[in-house]
Parts: sequence; C-alpha cells; structure tokens
Amino acid sequence: MSRDRKKKSTRRTLNVEQLQARDLMAADLAMVAMPHFDLDVSNMHVEEARVGQELSFDMISSGATAGVAGGRVRFQLDPDTDQTPVGATMSEDGSFHWTPSEDQVGDFTFTVIAVNRDNFCEADAERFTISVRPMNEAPEVGEVPDQSIPHNSELSVVVEATDPNEGDPLSLEVVSGPEFVSVEQTGSGQWVVHWSPDPGTPPGTYGIELQVSDGELTDRTSFNVELTNVAPSVDLNGPDAVGTGTSQDFVEGQGAVPVAVDVTIADADDSVLQWATAQIVTPMDGPAESLSVDTSGTNIWTYYDADFGTLILFGEDTVENYQRVLASLTYNNELQDPHTCPRQIEVTVDDGWNVSEVATATVHIVAVNQGPNLILPAPYDNEATPVEVEVGTSIEFPTEVVDPDSTDFKYILDLDNSGLPAEASQPMINPYGTFAWTPDTVGTFEITVIVLDEHGAADRETFTVTVEDHACHHDDDGETAVDPSDVLFAHDRDGQLFTVNVDSGDINIIGLMSEQMFDIAFDNDGNLFGISDNGDLYSIDPETAAISLIGSTGEFINALEFSPTGELYGAGEQFYSINPVSGSASAIGDLNGFTSDGDLAFGDDGRLLLAAENDQLVEVDVATGAAALVTDVVQPGVRSLDLLGLDYHANGMLYGFSNEHSSVVRIDPKTGAAEEVLNFADAGLNGVYGASFYQTKKDDSGSSPDSPVWDFGPWLEWHDFCSLELVDPSLVDVLALDSLASGSASDIA
Repeated sequence: MSRDRKKKSTRRTLNVEQLQARDLMAADLAMVAMPHFDLDVSNMHVEEARVGQELSFDMISSGATAGVAGGRVRFQLDPDTDQTPVGATMSEDGSFHWTPSEDQVGDFTFTVIAVNRDNFCEADAERFTISVRPMNEAPEVGEVPDQSIPHNSELSVVVEATDPNEGDPLSLEVVSGPEFVSVEQTGSGQWVVHWSPDPGTPPGTYGIELQVSDGELTDRTSFNVELTNVAPSVDLNGPDAVGTGTSQDFVEGQGAVPVAVDVTIADADDSVLQWATAQIVTPMDGPAESLSVDTSGTNIWTYYDADFGTLILFGEDTVENYQRVLASLTYNNELQDPHTCPRQIEVTVDDGWNVSEVATATVHIVAVNQGPNLILPAPYDNEATPVEVEVGTSIEFPTEVVDPDSTDFKYILDLDNSGLPAEASQPMINPYGTFAWTPDTVGTFEITVIVLDEHGAADRETFTVTVEDHACHHDDDGETAVDPSDVLFAHDRDGQLFTVNVDSGDINIIGLMSEQMFDIAFDNDGNLFGISDNGDLYSIDPETAAISLIGSTGEFINALEFSPTGELYGAGEQFYSINPVSGSASAIGDLNGFTSDGDLAFGDDGRLLLAAENDQLVEVDVATGAAALVTDVVQPGVRSLDLLGLDYHANGMLYGFSNEHSSVVRIDPKTGAAEEVLNFADAGLNGVYGASFYQTKKDDSGSSPDSPVWDFGPWLEWHDFCSLELVDPSLVDVLALDSLASGSASDIA
C-alpha cells in the first residue's frame, strides 16, 4: 500500500446525548478541580414527615448554603430513583415538596445537587435524611374521677395519657380551672395535677379541664373538685363534760357573772375564725341586761345591740384568741327588780364559711328583795318636831312607798308606845297608805307607821302629834255644823244638779237644769257657773238648779275652773281665758295635742291640772296653754275611769268623778293612784259630767275648814295578817287580831 495514501480519519461525530454526558463529566472534573463552590446542608433543619401529610421546605430558608454570597444557584434532586423516593420534587430555586405514601415509612436519604448558574463547571452535591412516620392519630387522656378535698388542703391527682403513634412526645396543660392549678410531669404519658386553693377560696364545686397534645392532635378530659369546709364547734362546758351547754346563777345586785369560763372551740380545717355571736334569746329587761367580753390583746372587735341582747364579735383572729375572748363572756342585769325567768344565751362561732352549732348558756336570775322605803309628807316627816293640832281637827295625808321590787303593800299602825288611851279615838290607815285621824283626846302621842311589801320586807316611820284643846262649835240645835268645803257639787248626763258630802257620803239631788252642762265651777265668792254643750256660759242657782245665760264663748269647751285670783279658764281641744261677765273666750294655747275629758282643777300650789282623755292627768301652763303629762290615773282593778269631774278639796286632797262607774275617787296627783271613796250608782243619777267643790274664803289666819273624818269600816277586813310572814321579825313580834279589828296593831317593836 502506498505511503502517501491518505490515512482514514479516526474522528467521531458525537450526538447530543454524548455531548451532554461529556459536559457533565467536564463539570465533575471541574468540581473536583474547583472546590471553592460548596453546598453545605449541615445546618439545615428538616422536620419529620408524616404519611399523607405534605412536607415542604426551602433549602436556603431551612439553613443550607451554596456557592458564594450573591451567586445564582440551581438545585435539583439526584435523578436516580434509588436516591430519590417517588413523589419527592425540588424546584431549581430549592423548594422541596413531598407527600409520603403509606409504604414510604422510615428514613429516606436525599441527594441534592447545587450548580452555579453563572458557571456550570461549578457544582456540589450533599445528602440529607428525612424520617417518615406513619399517619398521626390523636392521643387519648384517661378519665379523672371527681375529687373532694377539705378547706386549707392541697389536691394531687394522677393523670395518664397514651398515643397510638408510639414514640410521639405528649404534653398536658390546664385549659380551665380555678387559680393555682398546676401540672407536674412524672413520666412518659403521666402527670400529677396539683391545686393549692387560696385560704380565701370559698367552699364549693370547682371544674378543671385538661388537654393532652402530641404536638398536632389533642384530647381533653375534665373533672370536678369539691372544696369542703368543716364547720367549727363551740363547747361552753369544756370537752370533758356532757353536752355543750352550761348553767350559771345571776344574783340581783351582785354584778356581772361569767357564763362560759370553760369554753373550747375547735376547727378541723381552719386555724382562724372570723365571727362569733352571743345572744340573749328573750331579753326581758331591755337595755338593763347586757353581755360583754374582754378583747384586749386580740384583733377582735365587738358590737352590742341592746334592743335584741346580741353581742357580735368580728375580725380575723386565731381560734385560740376567740376561745380566750369567749371565756370572758359575762351577763349582767342592772334592773332593781329583774324578771326571774331564766335567760338562754346562745353562742356560735364562724370561720367565714360555716357557722357552728349553737351552744347555750342558761342564766338563772336570783332576785333579791330590796325592801320598801316609807316616806311621810311634811310636817310628819320630822320625828323630832311634834305636829300641833286641835281636838276634833281631822288629820289626813297619803304616805309614799318607794320599792323597786314591789307594788303591793300592807300598812300597819303601831300604837303600843303611842301614849294614846284605848278609849280615845284611834288613828287608821287604809289599804292605799292614807292615814286619817280625828283626835278627841288632849296630849302628845307618838304614832309609828309600818309598811310591808309582798315579800315580807318592812320599813317604819314615826311621827308625834300634840293635840290641844279648843272651844267646840255647835249650831243652835247642838249638832255639829256641816263643813261647806266638804260639799261637792256635780251634775249627771241628764242635767241633774246634785251634791255629795265627801265626809258623810250623803247625796242630795237639787234639781234638773234646763240645759245640759259640760262642766260647772264655783268662783271665789261661791257663785256657780256652767258651760253648755254648745259653748254657752251660764250662771247657776246652787239651791234650785235654775240657770241664766251669760253669753256664748263660740268654742267647744267642756272644762271650767276659777283660779285662786278669780280668773275663769276653760279647756276643750285648746286652753281658753273666759270673761265671766260676757262669756267671751280667748284661746291661750293648744294643750300640746292633749284634749280635755271634762274638768280643770287648781291646787294650793298654784298648779292647774286637767283631766284629759284616756284618764291622763295633765299640768297646764296658764300663761301659754302648754300642757305636759303628769301621770296616768289608775284605780286598782278598774280598766277605765273616764274622769269628767275634777277638783281639789280645801284640805289639799284631789278628787275626781268617774263617769264610767258613777263614783268619787281620791287621786294622788303625783302617782295617779286612785281610790274610790263613795259610789252613787244607786242614787238615781246617770253618771257625771262635771264637778266642783263649794268654795269658801280662807280666814285671816290662812286656815281652811276642818278636813273630813273617814269611815274605815269597809276596809278593816283587808287587814288580815294571820298568814303574813315578815322578813325582819324584830319589826313586828305579834299582830294581835283583836287590835286589828279596830285598825291598829299591838306588840310592834
């Protein structure tokens, strides 16, 4: 073969695929040659994947780095199927997407290739692993039974949870509940729920809801907690005695007594209390009885309600301090005559949530009789100075008894050492304590008055009377003249004018007045006046009952009275001054709301008394017409008197006419005590509308006519002392029944 023969060419023509492979090989060589372009995935964070759940992330955002800052990089997954699971994709900008299927469970390694877009000769590849877990299922938390804890204690309850996806980490949290609920994990899927209620948390039912989570799915459970409180207890007689009550005696006048010295208080779940009360269940004596304690050195305050007998202790303090304060609880009663019914004192304590059962202290009231104090009026109250009277002059005066314990008294006259002869006129004292005597024997006599209360306690007072002789006054027939001041003029509801002799009890009907009068009154000259039911003023003939019109007052007036200086006054719903010549009336005042029941009466002391409605005795100021209650007029055993007549006797005694009972009563103007002296119900009269004593002028010496002599016969039977027991035997040794028949007592020490 010729040497110059042209050689056959060995150059091959490469197709596109061969060229691409070549480029890749060159790129591989370039990567080996140029290590400065680097893909780093060591700091890239990739989450676990779940079957059926798409996993998406960005290479750069997840922490991968490639090339140099500012360089452009293209990402791709290794195309080999053994390196890239089915379904996984990555965009050129590094965005990864994959939704694992059910058969793709486990750890999968991915190779990612990064290429420098500005120089395809620069590239790098790295691997990362993704763990695929099975499809997630929700965890389950176990049921927690309802709980109960006492007040001031802590709740601790175990809670457990499981997860079908074994290995999923679980967490437990409180969704709702009271304050201070916390969760403590003690193991995988196990926790302890704690609750320490604040001491101020009230007892009750509290709900707690819990939630367990595997990070994706959750489950919940709830349960109730009953916060209970044990009520405190109080025992007044101590823990060693039977029951919780106690008993104590209170002796009148000896001061307060303790009622709970052995008290004990217990509270199983509280160390402090908030309240305590002590209450007199039925206070009988109002503000006079009281409860008190000593709170010194404590934070306890007190308030006492006297109207209800309730002592309240308040303020947060220890059980021990409340016990100490209640141990000082005392009962006192300052009344001189307390009700003797036992007092029940109920005691309770309160921890702020519950009140204890009631413990009762019983206080027995032991009354002590104070004894009466007998008071004689002047001048009989001075034992050292004899009272001088003339023979035949009547002595009459009321006694006064002050006794905080009693209202029923018995009176005795001790005449054993009086020096009064047995044949002489004997003094007497009636059941209401009014002394009366008309001496008929000259001499000096010592008289002792004894009063006994219903308990047998006694008091005595002694006075001396010197009786002097005087000339007797007789009329032409030799009979004793009737004292005109004893004559009480009155008129009944039918208009009959009549007189009553308060000494003898004689009643004389004078005649029928032609007009119905509301009241009558004598002036100081013995002239009789009357006020009619229509307000007209009349003069009345006291001997014939004939009337003569003077004039009209123009007012409603049912009471008349002349003053000691001659002024005429009237009263109805107001107080008036009346002109006795013309009959005109001028209002002075409104009586402060009192209304006249029928009469006025001036006393020797210048006081003007009014018989007001409802048996009230009222003092009237003649200058202003102002009225003030003096007392209620009360007759023992009588419900109402309806006093329409009222006047003073010349001896200073106040008398009243009872329209209700057609009677004359003697009234104590200080106390209102009334006693019936005579009754005219059978005398043909119809009640009474007004009354006035016949007025006589005093003589130059200032003396008034003699006082009446009383007939004490009907009262002697009252002095039956056969069964009377005396507290002080030295006062009365023997009560001679034969002396009592005459109204006196003998052998009185």
